[in-house]
Order: sequence, then C-alpha cells, then structure tokens
Amino acid sequence: MPRSDLDRRLDEIQAAVAEPDRFEDADVAFHAAVLAASGNELLEQLLGAIDVALRFGRAAGSPPPGTLSAHARAVEAIRSGDGDAAEAAMRKVVAGEARGIPTAAGPPP
Repeated sequence: MPRSDLDRRLDEIQAAVAEPDRFEDADVAFHAAVLAASGNELLEQLLGAIDVALRFGRAAGSPPPGTLSAHARAVEAIRSGDGDAAEAAMRKVVAGEARGIPTAAGPPP
C-alpha cells in the first residue's frame, strides 16, 4: 500500500520534534493534510485560522507531551476509515495544542 500524505506528514512531525520551528511547519502541514482528507471544504477554508493558532500556541517551544502519539492515533483512525476514532484522536491533538495558547485571562496554566 502506498504511503499516504498523512503518513508522510506524521513522519515529518516525528523527525522534527526536537526542532521547534521545523516541528511547527510540519504540524501545520499535518493539520492541512487532515483537513484535506476530511473532504470538507469549509474546514479546509479554516486552515489559515488554524495555522495562526498552532503557531501562536507553539511560541512556547516544544510540542506538548503526548502529541506525537495522538497524531499517530489520528492517522491510524483516518487510514482505517473509523470516523469516530479519528474525531476522538484529533480532539486530543487539538486539546493538547490548545493548552499552549494563552487566553485573555493570561498565560496557560
């Protein structure tokens, strides 16, 4: 079976984990690939906002703990066609990344 764009993007994230700038670019590309795989044009149009949020949240440096395994679970669920598992995995990815985004109330805990 040929490797999918999601598999390649996951490999890029894993290879870049120790390099915050490279990880940031790989993570944005991963999320773009997930949105493209969804086939939902509305979600794809949100990529600009997602890009800004990911980059802003990552300003603190390295990715949050567990993010690599959550990304891998999302790819596996998408590959297997399990929409519920894919949604659950991506919710964990986004929740982990959202913890790094400061709010109007101040920096994240």
